[in-house]
Amino acid sequence: MRTVMRRFLVTRCMKLRVKTLVVTICCCLLIAYVMCEYVSSFIWKRENYNQSLPDQVSASETPEATDYDLHWMPKEHVFVKRVKTIGKHRNEQVIPSKSRDVECDGFTSGSQTGSTFANVTDKMFIYSVFYDGRLPKPYLRMIGTYKSEPEIKYMSELKCVFEISGGLSSSSTYLAYRNITFYEMCENHKRSYGGWILSCEVPLAMSSKPTSVRIIQGSRMSSATHYSELCVKSSVKNVETRKLNHGVCIPPIFGNIKPKDVLEFIELNRLLGAEKFMFYLEISDKSVSSGVLRVLEYYQSIRVVHIHTWELPFERSQIWYHGQSLAINDCLYRYMNDFHHLTFVDLDEFIIPKGDLRSWGDMLPDLKKQSEELYAKASAFSFKTAFFSPEFSRHVYSNELNTVIRVNRTFHFSYRRHKLMVLPERVFELGIHHVSRAWPDGEQFRVVHVPLETAFVHHYRACVQEFGIHCNARSEDSTVLNIFGTQLQYNVLKIMSDITF
Repeated sequence: MRTVMRRFLVTRCMKLRVKTLVVTICCCLLIAYVMCEYVSSFIWKRENYNQSLPDQVSASETPEATDYDLHWMPKEHVFVKRVKTIGKHRNEQVIPSKSRDVECDGFTSGSQTGSTFANVTDKMFIYSVFYDGRLPKPYLRMIGTYKSEPEIKYMSELKCVFEISGGLSSSSTYLAYRNITFYEMCENHKRSYGGWILSCEVPLAMSSKPTSVRIIQGSRMSSATHYSELCVKSSVKNVETRKLNHGVCIPPIFGNIKPKDVLEFIELNRLLGAEKFMFYLEISDKSVSSGVLRVLEYYQSIRVVHIHTWELPFERSQIWYHGQSLAINDCLYRYMNDFHHLTFVDLDEFIIPKGDLRSWGDMLPDLKKQSEELYAKASAFSFKTAFFSPEFSRHVYSNELNTVIRVNRTFHFSYRRHKLMVLPERVFELGIHHVSRAWPDGEQFRVVHVPLETAFVHHYRACVQEFGIHCNARSEDSTVLNIFGTQLQYNVLKIMSDITF
């Protein structure tokens, strides 16, 4: 009996040892697999994170297969393969890309030296000058800023000087002087520097549109204390030979912006109907990453994006929000003759049609059908805003899109944070959330407030409880997911595969 028990125990011990050995081998294999995955992931991240930029940014004609190995599962609303994310390249300098105007001989409008802002006096800077021929009496409109002081007597001493051909003989020229009128923009908020629209009448004796103008401080050229010659952006089309339907103006971008978010912004707006995008790119210690620059340069190469450098000639704290008012009004006048409609939004804002409407091209005829009289007299269409806050939905992973995952919004809408789609030829000055002054007057053209059933702004940012917004009252809204989700995912991933990071 004792021998039998001993054999039984020996057999059990051997079986336990075998099982333990098998479990140990399995654990070792699992650990080895995990380590391999970790090491390969680490190597991939290191290669993509520390990769240096070439001198010239260009699109990749033959992207690597590893750039595009992600598959979207529409039912589960998740990705199931790894894709290279566009990381922020640290310790790399921003590559400026200045916008060029052909009729300004290669210089940015507003400067004969190629600098962003022209220094007209020691207190005044002009960013751009435009020929405005909307009325029989033409004007030059200058987008500029000056340092506000109690004593502004020198403003009345500034004049435009035009050189006109044909004085006493056909070959002679003479100078015509015109006073400058000053119009203060509405969003200055008592900062040291404010935005202004300066205007001077173009002499009717000029046989052609002026290509440049001299700005002096004084009564005559001979006695002027300050003198500047500025390039004039004419009313010819700057984008295409024909007038396009929809352009989007984006005020100065800066800081920690993800390249993927820029891709998502452009591609969703293209699905909505946008044809061109005008970006103002801040050049400062808060400039965007090289990854964002690569995205913008790619779209610029396919004629979808226009880039304007934005380098303030003073500390940005001296002007309201990086000079946003100056930028949006520059975009208004610069592209006035290129588009029937200009939309002014930030990178986290989208004007989304509702109901059976699928695009801005569907939305505008629907508004006309609702009221032909209002539509005919519209200077702009104003859209209310709802917040799609990150805290309302689950975490959005690096390989997912904000507009697809975030499907919960505030139930109420902001009564102040409106965004605009304008008819640019009917606007003189644009505020951030409203039309400050229609053109030629507010009686002839007015803002149309778009019903919520037609469209409103999806604002993908943290909820702010103000102006009628209550962050605790929420509603589900899957418009972007249901209508654009699959196509948007495909478009973003396809563009990512076309860009070398």
